[in-house]
Amino acid sequence: DVYKRQYIHYLTHHIPLLFLLTLKKKPIVINVHGSDVVGLVENKAINRIAKWLLRKIDALVVPTSHFEELILKQYPFLRPEQIIVSPSGGIDKSVFHVTKAPKPETFKIGLISRLNEKKGWRTFIDALILLKDTTSFKAIIAGKGPDEQNILNYINDNGLNEHIEFLGLIKQNELIDVYNSLDVYIFPTEQDSLGLTGLEAMACGVPVIASNIKEGPGTYVEHGVNGYLFDLKDSVSLFEYVKTYALLSENDKKVMQQAAINTAKKYERSMVASQLKKELARLIQ
Repeated sequence: DVYKRQYIHYLTHHIPLLFLLTLKKKPIVINVHGSDVVGLVENKAINRIAKWLLRKIDALVVPTSHFEELILKQYPFLRPEQIIVSPSGGIDKSVFHVTKAPKPETFKIGLISRLNEKKGWRTFIDALILLKDTTSFKAIIAGKGPDEQNILNYINDNGLNEHIEFLGLIKQNELIDVYNSLDVYIFPTEQDSLGLTGLEAMACGVPVIASNIKEGPGTYVEHGVNGYLFDLKDSVSLFEYVKTYALLSENDKKVMQQAAINTAKKYERSMVASQLKKELARLIQ
């Protein structure tokens, strides 16, 4: 049975436990998610412990191929064949899918994220400042985080109260309705190990306009196919692609929407789990 092993998520959260597990004669698999490993180089003491532990493991699961490159560069003693790329549990198609609910007549844009500067909310709002002079639209911002009040102030200061609805934290079972109400989903993050919200939106038939970065949404957004990639932190570039999508014919929009759905299918939870199981069986006999 390939699951008779020690399988741990988040390296830095479980260093004491991992130390004890190395004393047992069972295979060890660690699933890392991003900052729990990449940022370790700045903490020399913990990084030394991490290096020692990583020399003991049998396999390391990472969310994207870009993150695999970062890990191998940071810890060159790891072998490429020890690394398994598996996208963070995948998308639950029973939760995220296209519904028959009619979309609002007004073009609608959305951002669902933890609310901090690195997630790109300022770039998003700056693009909407430009958009309001050329296009009729409604936008939503959903999530929770330290910048919540700053966002509300920024919306008010720039006269966007009539254009942007701030929803705050949304319950998981309500997300499907929010995604399905959108015409396009914006993912302006500066860094993200995978970015499940973009894939959730795609599963609901919503194209994604995302930051052009090597990680996160940059690994699954195909420019001009299932969405667009705009220059990082460039609100003008984001504005141009939102406008480009808004002006597409209905047929061209449907083609892009279907491409988004097809992309999300590759990340469905059952498929991700099946592939991960095969990879673990290959590495751990």
